[in-house]
Amino acid sequence: MHERFEDIKNSVTCKNGQESRAADRFIIAALAGELATHFGIFPWVEGSAIRASVMLFKEWKLTRGNGTSEDSQILKNIHKFISRYGDSKFTNLSHFNDKVHERAGWWKEIKNDDGTSARIWMFTSSGLEMSCRGYAIRRIISALNKSECIVEKDAGKNSKNTRLGSDTQRLYYLKISEDLCGNIH
Repeated sequence: MHERFEDIKNSVTCKNGQESRAADRFIIAALAGELATHFGIFPWVEGSAIRASVMLFKEWKLTRGNGTSEDSQILKNIHKFISRYGDSKFTNLSHFNDKVHERAGWWKEIKNDDGTSARIWMFTSSGLEMSCRGYAIRRIISALNKSECIVEKDAGKNSKNTRLGSDTQRLYYLKISEDLCGNIH
C-alpha cells in the first residue's frame, strides 16, 4: 500500500506544504476506494478511484488560486480585525499612555512615495494572536513575511524594539492594505 501511495504522490505536483498535505488526503481517499473496489464493496473498475482522486486534486488546485489559502485567511483576518477594532484596540503612537482595554497595539501615519498617507499598524504579539485566533504566532509571521507586510523590523528579527515612554516593547510594524487582502486568492 505504501508503494502505491508513493507512486500516486509522485504523479502529482505540489508547490507547497499545504498542497502536499491536501494531496495526501486525496490519495488516502483514492486508496480506500481502490480497496473497496477490490473487495467488491463498490462496483467500480480498478484504478477509477485513483483517476478520480487525482482529477479532483488537480481541480482543487485550480480553484484555490496562488499562494496558500492559510496565508490569505491570515491577512484577511488581520484586515478585518483592524477594520473592526482599529479605533478601540489601537491608539496613535504619540498617545502611548492612553488606556486601552485589551490593547492590540499602536499606529502611526506615514507618507507614501506618491504623497498619499498610510497607516502603519504596530501590533503586539498578543494583538496578532487576537486577530488570527487559531493560528500560531510563527504561522502568522510567516504569512506576513511572504506578503511583505512587515515594513519595519530590527536586523535579524521580525519585530522592532519600540520605545514607549520609559518602557520598550517589541512590536510588529505592518502595512495592511485593502488591495493586498482583496487580491489574495
